[in-house]
Amino acid sequence: MSFTKITDGEISSQGVQSLPNKLTKTPAENKAAFDNLVAAVVKEKFNALIDELLAATAAGQIGVDTIGVGYEDYDNLQDVLSAIVTAMAAISQGAVAQDSIETGMLKNKAVTAAKIDDGAVTAAQLADSLTYAAVNLDANQVRPIFVTDTPPTAASPDGIYLVYE
Repeated sequence: MSFTKITDGEISSQGVQSLPNKLTKTPAENKAAFDNLVAAVVKEKFNALIDELLAATAAGQIGVDTIGVGYEDYDNLQDVLSAIVTAMAAISQGAVAQDSIETGMLKNKAVTAAKIDDGAVTAAQLADSLTYAAVNLDANQVRPIFVTDTPPTAASPDGIYLVYE
């Protein structure tokens, strides 16, 4: 369906002007002649318009002005709504353009450790980003490493102490 207008032809064929200049019928028939334009044309066209506006295809028939922000090429409301829904779905599914979020756009403490999902950074991801370099040590440079929860009373030159709390 598409929106349709009332034409001059419909008015002249259904209106009072289609009758003779002197009405010779009964009063009820003459009244009906005056009501005919509204009943046969206006009522039909108006009800058809309501049905068209209620149809799922109505937005495709409603024009839009150039509204900018990437929607300049659309000429009806349905196409604009579809494009907006597609854009919103892409955003909600994480399809934000690479490098489009800058530090200045984040509020203070917008990203915190508590907000990062467990497992968001995996060992495999870390391994991919780490580089290793070989270190050749002489025998006199090698020291044992001691891990303890108590600080040593006297440091030994023969070892390295890692103290945890």
